[in-house]
Amino acid sequence: MERIGDHAFDIAKTVLSVEEPLNPECKRWIKELGDCAAEMLRMAVKSYRDSNVQEADEVRKMDKHMDTVFEHTFYALSDFVTKEGARQKGATQLLFIARFLERIGDHAVNIAEWVIYLETAERIHQKKNRLI
Repeated sequence: MERIGDHAFDIAKTVLSVEEPLNPECKRWIKELGDCAAEMLRMAVKSYRDSNVQEADEVRKMDKHMDTVFEHTFYALSDFVTKEGARQKGATQLLFIARFLERIGDHAVNIAEWVIYLETAERIHQKKNRLI
């Protein structure tokens, strides 16, 4: 949870430095990442509170969607940075925000995996290929 708080702080700090108008398509992908990360975290904490292995497993399944959205966002923003030279700073800041949100989702999965371990004594670790 402490790391999630660190990422939330980093997101807030980065948002304050975004000055120029941003591409609506890029903002839509960031919003989807944020919504997904928030729901994963909500479910992970609830699964811990309720000792609910099924809900914890749902969080793990949501990670695939989060990774897909992050990958799409990463490539879309990278493409935008190369095409929109004058607005690179804003798009680069969105890349940082996207990465922080993706990591929040990963931490929610870690919480879910601990719930599964606490309730079943089964250790589960997802291996991921990282874009950045």
